[in-house]
Amino acid sequence: MFAYYLDLAVRSVRRNRVLTALMVLAIALGIGASKTTLTVFHVLSGDPIPGK
Repeated sequence: MFAYYLDLAVRSVRRNRVLTALMVLAIALGIGASKTTLTVFHVLSGDPIPGK
């Protein structure tokens, strides 16, 4: 069953290359934006004056 779904996915990627590239780009941008947001929140949530 997994091989069948994998075959369907490969055929879909071959048929719609532009749509596949756009979906991968959208997912990559979403992951990058969320990672950046979490990093900024982590940095800003630290001690305001680390030396004291």
